[in-house]
Amino acid sequence: RGAEAMAAEGRVNVFEVACGLEQHPRQVLQQLVSALNADGVSYRQMSAFMVRCQDQGLRMQAEVFKLDRGSGHVLRMTRASGDIWHFRELCGRLVSSMGF
Repeated sequence: RGAEAMAAEGRVNVFEVACGLEQHPRQVLQQLVSALNADGVSYRQMSAFMVRCQDQGLRMQAEVFKLDRGSGHVLRMTRASGDIWHFRELCGRLVSSMGF
């Protein structure tokens, strides 16, 4: 898939995954929802491309959006509150579970 996970430079509260062009953003979000269910993370779908999640005191938001100039999609997970290490570990588990 050519996806790459990274902590956005200079922003410790953000975790991004490049998803490429081969999947529609709704498919990416559906994969995320499946990973959240499998991991037992509580979530609420806010729109076709965004969910808010809560897990052991951690609150975060995940959103899929299109990059400029048709170069693909990005899954961006943003920590609202809670432990930064728990956030990073959860993001890593979710991304791995999604196959990225």
